[in-house]
Amino acid sequence: PQDENHTSSGWQGPALSGLSGRHLLDVGPIVVAAACSETSPSVSAKTQLVVRWLSDGTLDPSFGNVSAGLSKINLKNALGVAESPHTNASMMERDGSIIQVGSILSNNVNSDGDIFLLRWRPDGQLDTSIGPSGTRQYALDFAGANPVDPAYNYESATNILRQDNGEYVIVADSTSNTFAATAILRLKSNFNLDTGFGSGGKIQHVLQ
Repeated sequence: PQDENHTSSGWQGPALSGLSGRHLLDVGPIVVAAACSETSPSVSAKTQLVVRWLSDGTLDPSFGNVSAGLSKINLKNALGVAESPHTNASMMERDGSIIQVGSILSNNVNSDGDIFLLRWRPDGQLDTSIGPSGTRQYALDFAGANPVDPAYNYESATNILRQDNGEYVIVADSTSNTFAATAILRLKSNFNLDTGFGSGGKIQHVLQ
């Protein structure tokens, strides 16, 4: 963005929040992934977005779902949740695909939130091949089916990396009763759980 309210496309909105990644393609384009509130500061108005510039600083006309160089989506209604998902981190793959990760409200009353993943194709369209509106939701629920507090089954992804074998590793904030914890989730290249890792694809380390 040229300043806190504008990109060079002329699109206007409140200042970006939740800047989740800045990436460079080998051929030169610059990509920024973030979140913003276009209509109000409420979490329900959060929009996930990706902006892509060419190496000369102009917006990339080959990328975008709303205008040249700009892709954005508010997933609240599409996913049927009370609040838009939060994104905290992103990664760019070699083909130019962008993955954003964070948290989403759980549809289970025994959990406050699950790990959220959103994938954009190299052309800036949502990758609907992985799930509804290009998203996946992972409920780790380390506290089990009947926790004392639904907050004990809350996870929020803070980083994502791709291994040389094509699998993905997601690191998340987690809780274990009243203790803070770190969770790790491993996914196959098709974004399904790698059940050969940890317990059903997940592990938790309690920080006491």
